[in-house]
Amino acid sequence: MSQTRIAYWFCLANMTSPNKPREKWAIGQTRSLKGAIVPCQRGYHGSPTLWQALPYAAGPIACLVELSGELVPHGSPTDKYAARTKKLIAAVNVERE
Repeated sequence: MSQTRIAYWFCLANMTSPNKPREKWAIGQTRSLKGAIVPCQRGYHGSPTLWQALPYAAGPIACLVELSGELVPHGSPTDKYAARTKKLIAAVNVERE
């Protein structure tokens, strides 16, 4: 079942993920994966709130993302999702905060 959810995610200062592939993200860019989606192992991740994303922060760039396609929840209560597709909507460096 295809779903869409707005979520929050942190990336490194150079706009890459600490996980493979380590390609730079750009605002408006969308990426998709094939194969199984498994939280903490494989998928594009994001959390329902910025606060919930903070423990998973790999770097200082706070991102607003759109997760879509297959969404698999993680945690009880859910604190993040793994998704088939992620679109980067906005990003801001919050290192000083």
